[in-house]
Amino acid sequence: MTATRDLPILPPSDAKAHIIGKVRKAKSGKKLNKKQKVWEFMRRNRTFRVGDMMAIFDMKKSYANWILWFFKKQGLITQLFSGKRFEDSVYKVVRDIGVKSPNTIIKRR
Repeated sequence: MTATRDLPILPPSDAKAHIIGKVRKAKSGKKLNKKQKVWEFMRRNRTFRVGDMMAIFDMKKSYANWILWFFKKQGLITQLFSGKRFEDSVYKVVRDIGVKSPNTIIKRR
């Protein structure tokens, strides 16, 4: 019989759990606000349905309407299709200003 070496028992790797459950944070260490998350979603998808945005971010119709107004006012998005229901409307990003979402309304000259 050969002697068996006792190997150390390692705890299960929970690196995957850290990756899945990790909330993306800003460089300052703070959690990102909802407007920033919505802006990243818009930039990533380019063309998106309002219903999808509302479902992903669990937002009410009034907040979705406000945030779309906010980005339309700055000339960042435009409406491609207006459905019978508000949730069926389709928007497109027409001006990408970078990763950081705008915090104030940009005045046009």
